[in-house]
Amino acid sequence: MVNAQEQPGGESQIVFVSRKTGEPRSLTSGPNGFQDISATADSGSLATVQSNSTSDVWVGRIGDSNSFRPIPSSGRPGWARWTLDTKIIYGSYPIHNSVWTMGQDGSAPKQLFPGAEYNVSRFRVSPNGRHVVFFSWKGNSPHLWRMDIDGDHWVQLTNSPNDVNTGLSFTPDGDWVIYNREGSEKGMWKVRVEGGDAVQLNDIEGYGPEVSPDGLMIAYWDNSASSQHSVVIAPLAGGSPIRTFDTPTASRFERRWAPDGRAFYFVSDENGISNIWKQPVNGYGPQQITSFNTEQITSFDLSRDGLQLVLTRDHTSSDAVLIRDAR
Repeated sequence: MVNAQEQPGGESQIVFVSRKTGEPRSLTSGPNGFQDISATADSGSLATVQSNSTSDVWVGRIGDSNSFRPIPSSGRPGWARWTLDTKIIYGSYPIHNSVWTMGQDGSAPKQLFPGAEYNVSRFRVSPNGRHVVFFSWKGNSPHLWRMDIDGDHWVQLTNSPNDVNTGLSFTPDGDWVIYNREGSEKGMWKVRVEGGDAVQLNDIEGYGPEVSPDGLMIAYWDNSASSQHSVVIAPLAGGSPIRTFDTPTASRFERRWAPDGRAFYFVSDENGISNIWKQPVNGYGPQQITSFNTEQITSFDLSRDGLQLVLTRDHTSSDAVLIRDAR
């Protein structure tokens, strides 16, 4: 018996795998996930941990931590992003197989894509607002895909088995998408948003690349063995790092540059509680932007004018569960 996901990004269920044939058979199903398994000697009863996760989209103004409010959304939202006309685009849980847009107050919800056979995540809207690029799991590896802002014309941009789903970023002109590969192709790569062969930029072991507004620098999360999980700023064209910032180990891959390029925003986790912080590039200490005292921030995005944030916040509760007659 194993914990397994039917698709990447889905909830883990308990699956019985036949020793003789290798055939799987699900013992549990539904919107809740299960972690860990302990069975009695005759395998007739199981003890497990059942978790229930919920999420919401929140919107608020920079400089006013009391302005953040949840807004109604479809399903369990994830990867909320601003569009060029200040609407919000997001994926719907438990598996990101539908894509939605809505107003920043939750009004006029519209399903862009009725459902995919595979997980889609880490949306980014192009600088001109025409396209959305995202990672999609179809098979054993995540790859970059592009769709029009209205949900039409899905086009696969990458197909390397070494593509890694740790973030992506557009160059300011919107022509290129920057992302990571690992293994034998370790480093940062770029591919044209219109398609074509990917080009390797460097062999840096840095995740979540984020290109600066002037297109000259890139901020990334240093995942090398000698790193303390720092955020590094380096020239996009290559060369030695310009500055390194120590951030909490639990900080997530995502970060966003301020429109003037003088600071970047990042998520910091402390005791399971997430908040957004702003780190000036000149080296001064970071400034806390939000003041949440519960839950985790799983994604965020900064509006084009730098005045608003959209967040997705998750809450997970767990219970010990006994399953009888599991056979």
